[in-house]
Amino acid sequence: MLPGMRLGLDKRTGLNRFLTSWKSTDDPGIGDYSLKLNLVGSPQFFLYDGSKPFWRGTPWPWRTPDIYNYSYVNSEEEITFSYSHDDSSVLFQLMVHESGMLMWVSRRESDANWKEFWSGSKYRCDSYGRCGANSICDPRHLNEFECSCLPGYEPKFPRNWFRMRDGSGGCVRKRLKSSSVCGQGEGFVKVPQVKVPDTSTAVWVNMSMSRVDCEQECYKDCSCSAYASIKIPGKDVACLAWYGDLMDIVDLMDHSGYDVYVRVDAIELAEIERSNGFLEMKGMLAFLIVSVSSAWFVIIIFAYLWLRKRKKRVKNKSNRRLFDSINGPHYHKDNFEADDIQTSRSHTDLAFFNLSTISAATDNFSQANKIGQGGFGSVYKGQLTNGKEVAVKRLSKNSGQGAEEFKNEAMLMAKLQHRNLVKLLGCCVQEEERILIYEYLSNGSLDLFLFDTTRSSFLNWSKRYKS
Repeated sequence: MLPGMRLGLDKRTGLNRFLTSWKSTDDPGIGDYSLKLNLVGSPQFFLYDGSKPFWRGTPWPWRTPDIYNYSYVNSEEEITFSYSHDDSSVLFQLMVHESGMLMWVSRRESDANWKEFWSGSKYRCDSYGRCGANSICDPRHLNEFECSCLPGYEPKFPRNWFRMRDGSGGCVRKRLKSSSVCGQGEGFVKVPQVKVPDTSTAVWVNMSMSRVDCEQECYKDCSCSAYASIKIPGKDVACLAWYGDLMDIVDLMDHSGYDVYVRVDAIELAEIERSNGFLEMKGMLAFLIVSVSSAWFVIIIFAYLWLRKRKKRVKNKSNRRLFDSINGPHYHKDNFEADDIQTSRSHTDLAFFNLSTISAATDNFSQANKIGQGGFGSVYKGQLTNGKEVAVKRLSKNSGQGAEEFKNEAMLMAKLQHRNLVKLLGCCVQEEERILIYEYLSNGSLDLFLFDTTRSSFLNWSKRYKS
């Protein structure tokens, strides 16, 4: 079915348009499955396996995605459904597959393949009447029994229902010790957000009626088993009532359904109201417990954060004293980005780097950037935000080199600045980290050339003398 094509009945000619599947992938003959617009009650689509209902869509008025529009015509000449969309670059088609799958597929002109936009009849609860009459199927119960009876009903065959997980027998009115008289104390219980029952047994009571008035109309007729108040596009709220058994109700997870109000007798209504009262009191108690627990949780979190902040402040003071003992009172931020350096206090060019800057420069101390392993930790190649390459020596927490050793190495390297020595550019004393940042030598250490028979030939006397 392509956009603009119509499904349904032409009253003038008696022609009923519907879709049929192929017999097989290679045989375009008439298959077993057909999609028809059922006009009894409120119009709804049925997918049939032969003459047996296989899948049922939601009845009119349909709720469709914004990507396309539908047209429903109910006049003296025809009762038909068609759809259209505004984006000419997207192609749509609705098809019945030979496997019994109903699929809405789409394809852009630039794409090579059709893509599934929507499909039906592929989940357990998609099977028509899977849980029988007067029941509801919940597709969220993946590993559990998906069927449950409507309020006021019980399984017709309890053995099959509870032991065999077979809900096809459906549910019947509860057999109570005493029965109430129709119209005396009966009421309605809301079953929220469901695919409404098969509308073949339903009647539009009034196309402009409030929910309260709709309930009163259903209450007057003892054969009225349920009702729903449904908003009609471009019109008022309408009253739809069911008579007899309620078939094929599905709990819709996407909240695209309607609330259905199911009729129950006086005794069942009283039990439900007592149960709801107990649940409401239980809910209030649960709310109180949750509120008190939440308050204590917030207090504990605040206390934890305060203690953590206090501990961090003490540690930062300790780190500051350590760094100040290494450096002098001057500030030098030359040659580096402002965000890279937390502080820089030295008569040399020694800078104090942020841990976040060093972590970013080394790709979070990636093994791919590791260039060496020393006695007290690992060395990584890094690149600062200004593009400068550096060698980062990260002291191991288990190395045994404590604050004093770190202080001595930093002070020594800061003082020994020479053209033939690796230059110490800065350090990082933050959290539990002790890190030294050196200039990066792309060719490695000088001894790799001096004491290697092959490489030493590159260093003739004139080069050594100039160095």
